[in-house]
Amino acid sequence: MRAIRVNDFTRNCKEICDEAYSGSPVILSRPRNENVVVVAESDFITLTKARELLQREYILRELAQSEIEANDPKTKWLSHEEAWAMIEG
Repeated sequence: MRAIRVNDFTRNCKEICDEAYSGSPVILSRPRNENVVVVAESDFITLTKARELLQREYILRELAQSEIEANDPKTKWLSHEEAWAMIEG
């Protein structure tokens, strides 16, 4: 993966797109480190699906842990008022 300036991208758009499409993402360096990445659509779809799976796995782990804690007789249950009082300090 390489980084280029936006000016270089506009001058060499086809070459950069071909590079990204072939599996080598390209970072477009922008002022204030507001960079973007040119990546093939198929890679983007794969990354998006992977992120969704990781999020789903995280949620399932947290739900399983919550169920364990909810069924634990040592778990202290608070009323809404008690919970808000703790949150608001």
